[in-house]
Amino acid sequence: MERPEPSGGGSKGAGFDADQDDENDPKWYRNYASSYPCYKLTEQALFNFEMMRNTDSDWEVTDSQGRRVSFNFCTYAASTSSGCAKEAFAFVRSGSHCEELTSNEPVAEVNTYIDRSSSTKPGETQDGIRIERGGGAVCDADPTQLYSITIDVWCNPDVKDTPSQVRSASHGPLDDDEADPCDVYISMEHANGCVVLNLQPYLAALGTFMIISGVCLQWMGPKAQQKFMVFIVRLGTFLIICSFAYEKNYFAFADPSEPPQKKDPVKFFLALVVALVA
Repeated sequence: MERPEPSGGGSKGAGFDADQDDENDPKWYRNYASSYPCYKLTEQALFNFEMMRNTDSDWEVTDSQGRRVSFNFCTYAASTSSGCAKEAFAFVRSGSHCEELTSNEPVAEVNTYIDRSSSTKPGETQDGIRIERGGGAVCDADPTQLYSITIDVWCNPDVKDTPSQVRSASHGPLDDDEADPCDVYISMEHANGCVVLNLQPYLAALGTFMIISGVCLQWMGPKAQQKFMVFIVRLGTFLIICSFAYEKNYFAFADPSEPPQKKDPVKFFLALVVALVA
């Protein structure tokens, strides 16, 4: 998919800034985020949130204090039409008063894999994902804090349209969850709360490989250990250079999602040669 060109986002006039990290720019995000895939990655699983991105309107629920909470995923909530002065991913309304619950930073999000005992299938575990965002307006209950929001999306493969069991409470169901007047907690069930890629087997395989490698290196002696350390240093250098080159769009030539303005074969092959030689 070709990335849309920002209309004068981070450069002078209406030019195109090839080095700008567009996905982290609120101006670019406002205009083009809806055309990008919506995935959530945790420490052990990948979730596809494409159906949770509501491009028609926001998801809404009444919180424990009787206020109306509107929120969205992978796109800004419709704060402008609701009276909020700034863009955010969630906001709360009480009458005509509107407060942002999050900042407008696209990447300012913490995702965590969660699970609980299933209420409908005894003896089984229900997977889910917790999404936390902060940086909202100054909290009315505690002026030293900013508003934040915590959303638990539990796996229910039968719910593929509007989320079900959408509720707000004073705090979440986990053991270390505590009530916080400045944090709005929301729980729901949806198919997008189901894991699409479980990373645990791969992490377990990697851990097993590292343990076996350590035992083998100890058995093979100092020379093998020295060669292995040289390999690790070279691999680390290669990955660092590749990461830097990717951040600076040197690899845009091989990325089909990048626009033609960023595709430069000279920069691509130069970065590749430097990474391999280093």
